[in-house]
Amino acid sequence: LKDPQSDPREANHPILLMGSPGCGKTTLLCKWMAHQVFQQQRNPEVWQLDGNYPNTAESLVLYAEMLGASMLRYPRNDGPEPPYTPVLIDMPGVAIEDQSQLDAYEKRLEGLPEHDRYLVLNACYANRLLENQIKAFMPMNPKGIILTHLDEERSWGRLANLLLGTNCPAVLLSGGQKIPGTFELFRPSRFMANVMPL
Repeated sequence: LKDPQSDPREANHPILLMGSPGCGKTTLLCKWMAHQVFQQQRNPEVWQLDGNYPNTAESLVLYAEMLGASMLRYPRNDGPEPPYTPVLIDMPGVAIEDQSQLDAYEKRLEGLPEHDRYLVLNACYANRLLENQIKAFMPMNPKGIILTHLDEERSWGRLANLLLGTNCPAVLLSGGQKIPGTFELFRPSRFMANVMPL
């Protein structure tokens, strides 16, 4: 387990969170918005895009309005101009059991402007399911893995084994429904302290 090379929350590229339904992407995006507004004094723009079905994440719209973030229902093709406006891209989760959904999702991503992708995993799911999700999304080239629902998961040792089995680094940790709540950079020392508490 290694420290991330950089903090994705400080990136100057649009950020896309991808994953299966129920992985926690929407709550994570709300935390990300709050982090940008309160910690970085930046006003994000959120692209709430449809996938194979309409994107109806109402909590995302609510938090964007509360935080003063711009909401778009379509991607902008023009590049960001200084001062850079952070862009967060939200799309519905995709079921990995349906290859046609995965293929359509990947094709949709190829049509977006240049962006960084991160795979969101629900830490409460069984390792076999998480392994299958990682395998399904790896062809889409995520820059890293974000673990959510960590407040509900006690077996962090199981997660360490999962992360050691992939070449995709963990970058962020998230837990709880509160905004901003737990939303921190992945640190092996902090992670292992939960695996083997003193």
